[in-house]
Formats: sequence, structure tokens, C-alpha cells
Amino acid sequence: MREERKGIPKLSKRILGLKARMGSSISIGIVFWGIVLGSVVSAQPLSTDQTILDIIDPNAINTSLTFDKRYPKVEGNPYLYADWVKGEVKSPAGKVWKDMELNYDLYTQELLAKFDDKTVLLSPKAIGSFSCVDPLEVTLNFEKNTSIAPKGYVHPVYQGTYSLWKQFSVRLNTIENNSGGYGQGGNAKEVQRFERADTWYLLRPDSQKPEIFKPSRKELFRLFPQRSNELKKFIKSSRLSLKNDQDWVQIMQYLEGH
Repeated sequence: MREERKGIPKLSKRILGLKARMGSSISIGIVFWGIVLGSVVSAQPLSTDQTILDIIDPNAINTSLTFDKRYPKVEGNPYLYADWVKGEVKSPAGKVWKDMELNYDLYTQELLAKFDDKTVLLSPKAIGSFSCVDPLEVTLNFEKNTSIAPKGYVHPVYQGTYSLWKQFSVRLNTIENNSGGYGQGGNAKEVQRFERADTWYLLRPDSQKPEIFKPSRKELFRLFPQRSNELKKFIKSSRLSLKNDQDWVQIMQYLEGH
């Protein structure tokens, strides 16, 4: 995502100036929210009478303006999307905020939103679910489900007798990078890089505890050892690679229908 720090020094001066004029009894946090509310609500129409103050994380006041550059020295993309996408946020009580610009930090499992050209962190306590629509018009839905994953949000891949969930995530790896190339006398240095490491969960109808697995043939046969032979035939006849969500949806449908 592109850097969006332009205008932040001016905003900081406005905050400090207002604080000085209003007296020491008014905290800097209150002034911050006043500025954000006045400049953002008019720019981002909401589908309810709620304001952004209901979903912005109050603990992120001091850092919410610079979230687009959270990892300046790390290679790779820690976000679900390369740029902002349109989305919708719903509170646990069912209140909806539509036409928002969202992105999801896969490293910290935090939902970010763009308001008035600034980036803010949305409070996990105020959000029950959200959805994003990418440039190809593909919609992904996410839910907060602590019985599946204790932190962040999970994407429901399949919901039936069996349930499949996926938590999009990245891990931070440290690798050795030889800047001069092998045999060229280059100095090796360590480089940090984000790499995708999604976690999959299977919930059986007779269990309340999800099983963590990796989406592969080997893992499928481990999960269903008594049906491995028929699954092998189904995978071959259906030409499934098990490398995408839709293949796993077909597997779950087969298991429930046979």
C-alpha cells in the first residue's frame, strides 16, 4: 500500500494548537477524535447513524495515522491485498458500515480502514464480521469465531455437516541474503521477509474442537483414513489438485453425500 503520511505534520500542529487554546483540562485524545470525526464522517457516508468513533480502536490514537508503513524494513506484503479494497463491516449487534476502504493485516490479524486519506485500526471488540471485494469482484467474508481461532478473523470455506475455515496469515522469516552473489565475495546479511502461512481448520459434526491441517492429499487421508481409497478415486476422476478452496468444497460435498 502506498505511503499516506502527507498532511500529518499539519494535523499534529492543529491538535497541539487546539489543546493549548482549550486549556489543560482537555486531553489530546479528545481533540484528536474531534478532528477525525469532523473531517472523516463527512467524507465517508455510513449506512447507519453510527460514527467511526464506534469502531476505531481507542488504543491506536498515537499510531493510527501511519499504519500504511508499519514494516518499513521487511520484505514482502503483510496485507491481504496489495491496496485498499471496498468492503463492509458489521458489529456483533448487527449494525453495518458500508462502502468502506479496508485491508487486513495478516501478521497482527488486525483490520485497517482508510478514512480521509488516513489509516486507522478498527477495534476487534466492535467488529463481528466484515467482507472485502477485490478488483476482480471476488468477495471474501470473515467472521470473528473464537471457538475456531482465538485471535483475528476466519474465512468460512465450507459450512455443512462438516465445516471448513481458513485464517489468512503470514509469518516473519529471517533469511540470509548474499548481496554480492555466490562466488563474488559478497557480504551475507540477514533479511526479514513476510511469507504466507494460512491456517486451515476442520470442524466435524460430532466435535466442538477444530482440527488444524494443511491443505494437501496427505492431510486429507490423515483426517479421513477409513475413506482414503474412495477419496483417491474421487480426486482422480474429478481432477482435483486440492490447492484451492473450491476443490476442498467439492471434497466436503462428496463426504456428506456418500
